[in-house]
Amino acid sequence: VHRTSISKLVDSSILLQNGGSLPCDLLVMSTGWDITFPFFTPEDSAALGLPVPISFQSMVDAKKWEHLEAAADEKIISMFPRLRSPPDYYRQPPSTTQFYLYRGMVSPHEVASGDNSIVFLGQVGAAQSFQIAETQSIWAAAYLMGDLQLPDVREIENDIALTNVWRRRRYLSVGERKPTFMHDELAVWISIRKN
Repeated sequence: VHRTSISKLVDSSILLQNGGSLPCDLLVMSTGWDITFPFFTPEDSAALGLPVPISFQSMVDAKKWEHLEAAADEKIISMFPRLRSPPDYYRQPPSTTQFYLYRGMVSPHEVASGDNSIVFLGQVGAAQSFQIAETQSIWAAAYLMGDLQLPDVREIENDIALTNVWRRRRYLSVGERKPTFMHDELAVWISIRKN
């Protein structure tokens, strides 16, 4: 394991910033991506439950989610006591708000207004991406056609808070910055839904 960045590629070698060199026949770059929605204004993004720079989040929304997530944190800790005391880890503070989407797809604001015309698919990192994509597609089609009986907005927001807190507790800094269920999406949701 090399904990440094690539300086440059030369012939069949990777030159590292720490001065090292690695022979290389093939380089696969999985550098990630930024989750952005540049076609929405920050105000529209916030209303839709999409991440916005923290400086754009209204004080009212910040307080609301802080309150909901504090209650959700107590529930997560009672269900999964081992998550109370995580190991030491490098914390990279988030620069944006969380996703505030029901089932990772639907804005509570849109649900409250009765507008079921927009969903956001694929906004979760998971090992079982194909299963999530299929499930989200079926759920989204039913939602867009008006065939789902959704809970009231308060219950939706509580569910969102529970999901966000779970990710932060389980996936630490990564879960704080991105929607991820990399290791245990099936077992977790079965457990959470039973309680």
